[in-house]
Amino acid sequence: MVNRIVYLEPHVAAVQAQLQALVPDGFEMVFATGREEDEHAALMRDADYAIVSSNKVTARMIDGAERMTLIHRWGIGIDLIDVEACRRNGIGLAVTHGVNAAPVAEMAVALTLDVLRQVSLADRAMREGRWLKNELRVTASSLMRKTVGVVGMGNIGRAYVRLLRGFDCTVLYTKRNRLPEAEEKALGLTYATFGEILERADVVSLHCPLTDETRGLVDAAVLRRMKPRAVLINVARGEIVVEEDLVAALREGVIAGAGIDV
Repeated sequence: MVNRIVYLEPHVAAVQAQLQALVPDGFEMVFATGREEDEHAALMRDADYAIVSSNKVTARMIDGAERMTLIHRWGIGIDLIDVEACRRNGIGLAVTHGVNAAPVAEMAVALTLDVLRQVSLADRAMREGRWLKNELRVTASSLMRKTVGVVGMGNIGRAYVRLLRGFDCTVLYTKRNRLPEAEEKALGLTYATFGEILERADVVSLHCPLTDETRGLVDAAVLRRMKPRAVLINVARGEIVVEEDLVAALREGVIAGAGIDV
């Protein structure tokens, strides 16, 4: 019998072809056409394996997947998957630990530069026929020699810090378990409390997992502790930031900007 893999995310034809070329003999891969739970639940019912990226895998989907032996998260973090339902049904759960560290770190640097230099703002204005050269002299700033505070220091945080070396930044970091002194020295890091980062950093970049402790971590009170010219970068999880509070802080000029891809 052919083993069926379902990829619970829609992909364009070119990407599907690339992935299909990697499927070994004895396996077939089927792709979701949308992001609706009903379709995903139906696909999982007749599948042995599932790959998921940015969509939720609910208990309903898992309980109906009687043939399923493994769910593989393309990325890190399992907050989108009902772990208890996997455990109850004897379904294995895997992640691609470290595989996305470099591209996510690159995006974090790109967002940092974009927000500080206001590249997207200038681009939108230029397309509307407005050249903001003089206005940006007042509001844009350089990343060079800035103080960057990193919240969380896993694979992505470490990769982000390495990419910052060329900008001669002072890098502060905080995490639940402090790194060994030798690793701090090798990465050019200084340990700080979360509060110290908020007060000192020109850039606060989030690289922590979503947990009960970090959900809603960055709220109105936290944003008010940041420097008025500081910017927030979030490439971790959207729920770490209270979105309504961030919108209000940006509109009121509490902080200078935010770069988000979650």
